[in-house]
Amino acid sequence: MVTPFKALLGVAITIKDRDSFQESYHAEMNNVFSEMGLERKKNIYKAAFLADQLMARSNAFIINFISKLTPQLLRINVFYTYYPAGSISQIWTCRESYPRAYSPEKFLDLIYNAYPHYCIWQYTRSYPDCKHYLFESDFFSGRITPAWETVRLLPNLRLFYRGGQCNTLISLADLFLRLICETLPGRLGLMNLRRCLNHAIGDVPLFSHFLGPRSDYLREMAFTQQRDFLVTPYIKRPIYWFVWKPFTTTKEEIKLLEWKSTYISMVTEVEKNNGCFRKYEPSAITQILDQTQDKACLMNEEARPMLHALLSFAPKIEVLDFRST
Repeated sequence: MVTPFKALLGVAITIKDRDSFQESYHAEMNNVFSEMGLERKKNIYKAAFLADQLMARSNAFIINFISKLTPQLLRINVFYTYYPAGSISQIWTCRESYPRAYSPEKFLDLIYNAYPHYCIWQYTRSYPDCKHYLFESDFFSGRITPAWETVRLLPNLRLFYRGGQCNTLISLADLFLRLICETLPGRLGLMNLRRCLNHAIGDVPLFSHFLGPRSDYLREMAFTQQRDFLVTPYIKRPIYWFVWKPFTTTKEEIKLLEWKSTYISMVTEVEKNNGCFRKYEPSAITQILDQTQDKACLMNEEARPMLHALLSFAPKIEVLDFRST
């Protein structure tokens, strides 16, 4: 029996060619659904969608799917952070301004939404000749850290809202994360990761990075300021703002929307134009929206007053109507 413990986990997938990978993603997705006698309902699957549709068969699907994509993969890097009991009692932040110490558990909570940037930082540290690569990541945000000061200088950093649904590479990383979380035979470490993944990745090189309690990691990961770093310049455009009016306040309604043809058609359009998407929220558009590049997506008739409000702020934005799709 394995004792549960709290850890943060990230996966970086390095591919040989982006266009070839995308073509293979869709071809092999079709092949695996066909082999299993199942219907492919989405163009791109994040892990949670695959689990919702396939339930107990999702892990077998992921293993089969990854194994078919291995010719496209150059290497897999797995990053993880946890603090073994007794390794460190507190983690100091903002030492030069407003010093404050947190317990390891609290610190993990505070950096959860920012964890991808630590993974990117460690990747560039491990492969310094790869800083010119195109880095595509699910959206992240957090407070300013020394690690961010390195990451923000990357010339080809792109962040995707809901990347697991609209970007094939981020989707695959999400499938890797689920497979690790579901099948890891013990503590996080290279040996157990190999036991977990080797039957899927075959000869593809696998590397692990423990961003733990070492002082050099803590110096880079502890935030130095209480304010968040600025990610707006790195967000992938266009952003498709879906304007949708729910009928209830339950979380189940958004889950139902995600399987409707209107939503699936919109996400397919997003992928075709190599963009990303998020729900329209008035508080967000003043900071992020670019009416010369972004799109507004009308999802139901009840949302029309919300669309009018958006247009009053961004009258030049292109409007796409997905109500009848």
